[in-house]
Amino acid sequence: MAPTRDHMTVLAPEGMLGYGIPVRSMEEGLARNPDVLAVDAGSTDPGPYYLGAGVPYTSRRAVKRDLAMMLDAAHARRIPRSKRRSTSGPRSSSPGARATPP
Repeated sequence: MAPTRDHMTVLAPEGMLGYGIPVRSMEEGLARNPDVLAVDAGSTDPGPYYLGAGVPYTSRRAVKRDLAMMLDAAHARRIPRSKRRSTSGPRSSSPGARATPP
């Protein structure tokens, strides 16, 4: 049987995927040897329009940049990958709801 651990270190390098990860902050976090890298891929911070319209607030390019940084770091440190999709958002909204631009 594998030994049990009494703690786990989680690094969340940014609050929302695509906002940008400062390189120095990422390095400081990785120096703490995290067991998990985690990030939220959606937010209501910019308001309900984006969530209701099913369009991203951050650009595809920014998301890819942040993901590449996180996945490269995880791969180099042998941190396993996992993807969990949110159960909230446009797919769970009511059928007649319509988003209007801000």
